[in-house]
Amino acid sequence: MESSLFHFSTNDNHTEQRWKDYKHLSLPSYLSQPRPDGLVPFYGFPIFSELTEEQKQKLYVAFTQFNAEVVIMLELVLYEGLKEFQSSNNDQVVVNAVKKIRWEEKLHTKGFLRFLKKETPLFPKTSFMLRNNTWLKNSFLTLVKTIPLSVALPAAKVEAFSVYYGKCLRSSYKENNLWVEVNYLHLIDESHHVSFEFDLFKHITSAANGFQKLKIIIGNFLFILLLQITFLIGCHRMIKYALPHLPRKKHIKTVLQLGKWILYGFEPYTQTRELIRNQFAKRDFFARSLFQFMHK
Repeated sequence: MESSLFHFSTNDNHTEQRWKDYKHLSLPSYLSQPRPDGLVPFYGFPIFSELTEEQKQKLYVAFTQFNAEVVIMLELVLYEGLKEFQSSNNDQVVVNAVKKIRWEEKLHTKGFLRFLKKETPLFPKTSFMLRNNTWLKNSFLTLVKTIPLSVALPAAKVEAFSVYYGKCLRSSYKENNLWVEVNYLHLIDESHHVSFEFDLFKHITSAANGFQKLKIIIGNFLFILLLQITFLIGCHRMIKYALPHLPRKKHIKTVLQLGKWILYGFEPYTQTRELIRNQFAKRDFFARSLFQFMHK
C-alpha cells in the first residue's frame, strides 16, 4: 500500500504549470454561451417544463455558483485536515503524499476563487455556501483537526463527483470557457486524489488500534452528516433565489426535489456512485461494510 502512496507523491503530472497557465487564460464567460439545459437543475424531471425561462436561467447560474463555492469550502477543509495529519504522522511516505495533495488543493482553491470573483456576478452579495455559514465551516474544521482521517472517504466521493462534473461540462458546451477550463484542470488532479484517499484510509486504519479505528469511523460518519447539511443548505438557498415566492410547504418540497434531482437525475452523480463502488470493490479494508451506503 505504501508503494501506491509513494507513486502518488512522486508522480509529476505537470500540475503546477497547468495552474500557472490558467492564471493568464483569456476565455469567454460561460454566461456568454448558449445554456446547456442538461446543466439546469430539474432537467428531465416533470417540474422542468413548469419553469419559466427566467427561473431556468436563475437555477443554472445558482447551481454553477454553488458548485464553485462548495469546491472552495471543502478544499480548504481538506487542506486543514491534512495539515493536522501531516504534522502528527511519522511515516515519511505518507507525509510526502499528504504534502503533495495539500499543495494541489491550495492551487484548486485559488483557481476556483478566481472564477468566483470573475464570473459570478451574484457573489458575494448572494452566496449559496461560502458566506453566512460560520458554524458549519467551524464544525468541519473542528472535526478534521480532531480526527484528521475523518475527511478521507467523504472527500473521495466529493472528488469523484468533481471528475465527472468536469467531464460533463466539457461535453455540454460547444466551445471552451473559464468554467469548463477550471473544472477540467481540477478533474485532472482529482482523478488521482480519489484513489489516494482510499489508499490513505486503508494504510492508516491497518496500523491503528481499536480505539483509533472507532474514532476514525465516527469521524467519517460525522463528516458525511455535515456534507448532507451542506447539501440541504445549498438546495434551500438555490430555490430561495430562483423561486422566491413559493409557499413554505411548496418550498420545502421543491428543495427536496432538487436534492433528488442532483442525486438521481444528474448524470455525474450517477457516475460518481459507480466509481466509488469500484474503489470499494478493489480494496478489503477495515469497516468497509459500514460505508457501502456511499455508492447506493
